Amino acid sequence: MLQTDKISPMQLFMMLILAIGLVQHVTIIPLLLQASQKDAWVGVLLTLPLMLVWALLPWYIVKHTGHTALMEWIGDHVGTVAAKCMASVVSLFLLCSAFITLKETITWIQVTFLPQTPLLVTSIVLLALCFYAATKGIKSLVITSGILLPFVLLFGYFVMGANFEFKRYTLIFPLFENGLLPALKTSVYMGGSVMELLVFLLMQHHVKKRVKRSHLLITVALFVCLTLGPLMGSLAAFGMEAPLLRYPSYEQWRLVTVGKYISHVDFLSIYQWLAGAFIRISLAIVLLPEVWQIKARPVKNGLMLGMVGVLLALMAAPLSDISFLAYLSVYYKLSFWLLLLFSLILFMLVYNQVRRGAKKR
Repeated sequence: MLQTDKISPMQLFMMLILAIGLVQHVTIIPLLLQASQKDAWVGVLLTLPLMLVWALLPWYIVKHTGHTALMEWIGDHVGTVAAKCMASVVSLFLLCSAFITLKETITWIQVTFLPQTPLLVTSIVLLALCFYAATKGIKSLVITSGILLPFVLLFGYFVMGANFEFKRYTLIFPLFENGLLPALKTSVYMGGSVMELLVFLLMQHHVKKRVKRSHLLITVALFVCLTLGPLMGSLAAFGMEAPLLRYPSYEQWRLVTVGKYISHVDFLSIYQWLAGAFIRISLAIVLLPEVWQIKARPVKNGLMLGMVGVLLALMAAPLSDISFLAYLSVYYKLSFWLLLLFSLILFMLVYNQVRRGAKKR
């Protein structure tokens, strides 16, 4: 790979903040509120120290596998069968991740501002854009993220400050009315979303410099902040009505007014949501050939187009929003345990190789 095709750690994590941050900022908020209501924000805070410790696992992995593609390293040091098994699991994860984001985004679009547009039409348009971006490669996605992210953050701070007058933070108390268990449930959902950070291992061979421990720790802390903001804001603005809302983060935009004569600025939330969804789905599509180490462009494009076709078929399947929320709840619970197991397995594989290398020396 040419040096000019590589990206910096900062560019990588800016893209991940936009892609994974959508989950923390939007997708899991209803799950957290339904699981533990006012205790949800405490559960998120409890997750922070645990995730900071967990972040040392991927840091150790990337430190000792260097600039080698992860699946290539597994194939060389563990075996081809193990690499293919890992690639199959990761491919399924990428497909589920892209489908959840696509379904959530298209449903929100239909509910909020395009109620008369057929679901498949908006799905095809968004997937076509994502496929085109994916064919241009990771470097193009990184550059696009660098353009989109500053405005996403700017609008986030704007909505946080603009509706501050409607928030009563006394509504986030009292705590633990139903014991500590609800807050612990929240930690599982939050942990499952934060551990999606593992996807950076699939791109480590695209990075110019070695990823530092501080990069991962800061990113984990930012993910937690991305959840705490809209979560506490929803409780402070809507109280015990917040768990009943389908899109609590979006509803905060509907409170915003600028002076006496300007309202309905919630169109800015469309930019925020679509920016995150676009990068997240495009990244999932572009990583699929990376996982299988496919170099030939026609084969890569064919595989990515196949994934787009599967996503479109899934969108055509009858799935109510209630069933989808139930699926999300199960998915993020499983995601927590499976991603934890996956990171531990990778850590042990790398650790054993490091020990063997030390003994040979």
